[in-house]
Amino acid sequence: MCWGSFFKIVSVCDSAVEGVFWVSEPGKYRPAACDVDEDCPQITWYADELRNYECRSGLCQNVDLDVYQPDILYRTDVMTLCYAMHPRLDTASWTYPLVTEIDATIAQACPDRETPCASPAGCWQP
Repeated sequence: MCWGSFFKIVSVCDSAVEGVFWVSEPGKYRPAACDVDEDCPQITWYADELRNYECRSGLCQNVDLDVYQPDILYRTDVMTLCYAMHPRLDTASWTYPLVTEIDATIAQACPDRETPCASPAGCWQP
C-alpha cells in the first residue's frame, strides 16, 4: 500500500537488482475506491502519526487538506487518477500500448513533477 493524497494499493514484484528487494510501476497500483468514509483505511504510522482518509469523488483521499489540497495536483497524483480508469491487467507491463498512451496523456498534462497540473479528460476527476 502507498499513501499520500490518495490511498493506493500496490502490486510489487521481486527485484533482480542486488540490494533492491521489490519493484513496482504506475500501471501496477490503483487508488482505493469507496462509497462512504468507512470504506477508507486509517493508518497509524511512525510516532503514532495517524494518516486519515475519507471518501471524496469515489476515492479514498487524505483528510489533511492543508498538506494534500485536492485542487492542487502534481504529476504523481495525475498518474494515480489516469491509471485508475483502467483495469490493472491492461496496464500490468510498461510495454503495453495502453501504458504508452496513458503516459503520453500524463506527460502532456504534467510536463514535470514539481509544477501543479490538472487531471486531463479521460482520467478520474477528484
